[in-house]
Amino acid sequence: MMQRPSPKPTPCSERGHLIEKAGCYALRRADGSETWLELDAIPHHLVNGPVQLSGRRFAAELIEVDAIGPI
Repeated sequence: MMQRPSPKPTPCSERGHLIEKAGCYALRRADGSETWLELDAIPHHLVNGPVQLSGRRFAAELIEVDAIGPI
């Protein structure tokens, strides 16, 4: 059986609100769209607040976060 190659991640920079969702974390944008986030350390003090992040997008609905901070 032939396996498909993993999608190549692309660098990204995003702004929105960091939210807790179903025991995980996501970024909610001004237009209401949401993207799941993979975070090594959880910045609890930023939850429910506006943030800017940079990282790598692995799919339309997943970003691996390298840096996150308040706006």
